[in-house]
Amino acid sequence: MPINYSSLLLIVSALLLLAMSAATFLAIRQRKAPSANIFTIIKFAVIAVLVFSATGIFAALTPTGENQILGLNMSFPVTIAACSWIILLLTCISFRWWQLHQVGMVIYPFAAVSFFWVTQNHMQRLVPIEQIWPLEAHIWLSLIAYGLLTITAVQAIFVIFRERNLKSHKTSGFIAGLPALTVMEKVMFQLSALSYIWLTLSLVTGLLFLENIFQQSLAHKTFLSILAWLLLSIFLIGHRVKGWRGINAARWILCAFVLLLFGFVGSKFVYEILLNF
Repeated sequence: MPINYSSLLLIVSALLLLAMSAATFLAIRQRKAPSANIFTIIKFAVIAVLVFSATGIFAALTPTGENQILGLNMSFPVTIAACSWIILLLTCISFRWWQLHQVGMVIYPFAAVSFFWVTQNHMQRLVPIEQIWPLEAHIWLSLIAYGLLTITAVQAIFVIFRERNLKSHKTSGFIAGLPALTVMEKVMFQLSALSYIWLTLSLVTGLLFLENIFQQSLAHKTFLSILAWLLLSIFLIGHRVKGWRGINAARWILCAFVLLLFGFVGSKFVYEILLNF
């Protein structure tokens, strides 16, 4: 996509995201009263980034020719950028109920890189518009499920670091500035339940709307997504019945995330980036 107005908005958004990540790290590390004001500014900055980047993401997703949309561009860079935008939106919404600023610190630079990448990439993998309604429903449900599980996985990583920090009795540094372990665990469990619900909807719509869901080109995606769903099912039952928590619980979430990651973008990365198909 050539440098134009929409690309410029993506670049500005990316620079803002990098600044927000650095500001979040410093605010958590300092653990002082002004941090609350910094986090408020960051919340509004996320909203600004979502507005600025929306134009660029839409332009990348819907390339035009002869004054009409050619189709939905599902190339790897554009898919990652769109997914990053969804994750940012979900993170922004999550701020209403949960303390997830440490998650944002990781997500912001990832989104920044994806926005930069899509401005420099001209790859297109078009899906015809006239065939898109059932597919579109499945795609957006999948993006939301993946976005929620990404946020949950990052939270799980911080839960692991926080528990190890407590066991080592360290009272200084960045990890010590995170919320209490019990609070972080509670958020992780709630997010994992939400991820499970949306992943279930994604799989159901795939089974209902996609006739070729078990075709060779999609079989591995379906298989890995179902495995991720099963892991989340076992984890949620184990948490409910056996009281699984802490590092062991976080590992179940990370395993489910890795499976969904490979199923969601693994093959696209291999075919489009490594093999250039």
